Parts: sequence; C-alpha cells; structure tokens
Amino acid sequence: MKAFIYLFFFSQVIFLISCDTKRRDFSVKAPGGWEITDSVSGRFGRTVKMHPPVISTTPIFVENIIISIINFPSLYIYRSTTLKSIKSDAFYFKEKGKGSEKVNGYEMQWEHHIIQHKKTDLKVEQKVYFIWYKGNIYQIVCSTNEKQMEEFQFLIDQVLNSFRILD
Repeated sequence: MKAFIYLFFFSQVIFLISCDTKRRDFSVKAPGGWEITDSVSGRFGRTVKMHPPVISTTPIFVENIIISIINFPSLYIYRSTTLKSIKSDAFYFKEKGKGSEKVNGYEMQWEHHIIQHKKTDLKVEQKVYFIWYKGNIYQIVCSTNEKQMEEFQFLIDQVLNSFRILD
C-alpha cells in the first residue's frame, strides 16, 4: 500500500513541475461488484480507485487497481525516475518483467515487480501499465499479494479492455 502512496505522491510532485498541456479525461469500468472511488482535483487531475468488496473488519491487504492521469512530457523520464524512487525506498524489490501490448488501439507499456517496504510488511506484486497520449501519461497500477497476479489478470484485462481516452 505504501508503494501506491509513494508512487502517487511522486507523480503529483512531477505533475506540479510538468509542462502545461491540455489535461484530458478517460472512461473505465470496474469488474462487477467492485467498489469505486472516483476523485477529481483541479490541481492534480483525476484518479479512479477500484477494489473488490471488503468483507473483513481486520486490516488486510485488498487487491486493487488505481488509474490516474499525470501531465508530463516524457514517459521514459517519468518511468525511469519513478522506478528508481520506488527501488531506493523499498526493503525488497524484484523486477519480474516489462514490455508492451496493444489494447483498444493504445500502445500500453507495462512493468511488473514485487515490492516490500519494511522487513515486516507483506510483499506486494504490482503490474503497472502506461499510455502516453498528447502530453499526458495514463497510469494503471494493479496490485495483489505476492504470487496472486496471475489469478487477478483476468480482472485486470477487463479493466484494460474498458479503458478509453476521452478527447
């Protein structure tokens, strides 16, 4: 969970110092029965958070997907500085792969890794998808407990297939 906070905070700082291009919007659908939080900030843009229903009152990790828009002129610089920051803050970091795929006509670059922030924390598996379009980075962060990403992938695919950039 802390990885999301670091990544979100870093992306917001980058946003504040980034170029001034037109901010766009997107549409996306959550898997059936999932809870959604959709927030818009005039300063930071839009963020959609989605997760399965939480049925426990005990604090537990819940799989989730977070979609956000970052206004930044270079996907390469954004990805490399974000990844460097995550690695330096993590107690454990393992890269599982990276690549690209075409979904809905969008070229999505992705990276897959496992993060543990403190020795006592759970290891979290993340797959992050990036689309750069007209000065905006659309970032889709998908998180599970370690070794559960494969089971979760069909839900990620539902979200990715529903994603559209609105002009």
